[in-house]
Amino acid sequence: MDGNELVEADRVPGALHPRYTSTLLGQAEAERQFLEAYNRRRLHHGWLIVGPRGVGKATLAWRIAKFMRVKSDPAARRNGPPAKSLQVDADHPSIRHLLNLTERSVTLVRRNADPKSGRVESFVSVASVRELKRFFSYSSAHQLPRVAIIDSVDEMNKNALNALLKLLEEPPAGSLLLLVCNSRALVPATIASRCRMVRCLPIAAGDVAKLLCAQLELNQMDAHALAQLSEGSVGEAMRIHHGAGMKIYSQLVTALSRFPDCTHVELAQLALKGEGADGNRFADLLCFLLLALIRRTVRTATGLKPETEVVPGEFETLVHLARAGQNADAWARTFSELSRNSFWARKVNIDNFSTIFGSFDRILHRTGRLAGSGS
Repeated sequence: MDGNELVEADRVPGALHPRYTSTLLGQAEAERQFLEAYNRRRLHHGWLIVGPRGVGKATLAWRIAKFMRVKSDPAARRNGPPAKSLQVDADHPSIRHLLNLTERSVTLVRRNADPKSGRVESFVSVASVRELKRFFSYSSAHQLPRVAIIDSVDEMNKNALNALLKLLEEPPAGSLLLLVCNSRALVPATIASRCRMVRCLPIAAGDVAKLLCAQLELNQMDAHALAQLSEGSVGEAMRIHHGAGMKIYSQLVTALSRFPDCTHVELAQLALKGEGADGNRFADLLCFLLLALIRRTVRTATGLKPETEVVPGEFETLVHLARAGQNADAWARTFSELSRNSFWARKVNIDNFSTIFGSFDRILHRTGRLAGSGS
């Protein structure tokens, strides 16, 4: 680990942290909903920002935090017209403090990381959530609202969720809680019911590709392939690119082209390449790519073969898998089981490779036996 690199659990490796992102693609409706509540003076104290990973939820939360810091000055609100955008002047003095995480009216709650080892905690700690009570109790000389971003609520354990619930049940005056959430199903109803929910949707593949061309200096073909594989998620596209994900995906396509023969061995060999300090990160990426391949197989099995082949030989493998799995329902069940198992492997902080690939082995062999039996 580079001693000068700040380890941040809520940042995609190789990409800027969301607080530094100046633009937000594809989430105009989510921004509109917040601005409407703000302009009508009906701003809820808790906002649950839901959507797939990497589509801009955290960026939206930081845009709201910047907006609240700059635009919520009482004089500005009293004399100014209704706000039409969350965009603020990047040269405003408070923005520099916010980017440095030293702005007193804004705080961030996330999984903590050891600055020496780089090891990140498995969960958002209950201590971090309880610290919010003290943060919200501070008075502001400028009568500014106090904004807390939690990224993400999915990564809280039971104690942290209970502490958050207490805050939402009795919200301090002038508080604004922005809860980033990758999966609405994982948020307890007691918390969700006390928040206003906004959804961030997958971004159009063309918009993702344009951004990738600009930020990563990719050619249009490579950028479009990344956009297709990432399912409209800039964050996932960045993660695939910086983790050599296209090469890994190509290896998966080759391995599964011989399904159901020997695939579990080849998948295990791929897993061994990721053992070490970044083993869990590699397992997370490998799981995402396998899920992407299965998702594209489901579409192929239903007659909706993807329009773009992201690596050579992919279309042939997709057709082979669609036939070997008998029907789309079988692969859809595989996708659901694998997604659930891989999530809980991360959630309870157990050995990702043994759990995930044990699940892969069972699923792939089960489907293979069905294919071989003709049943």
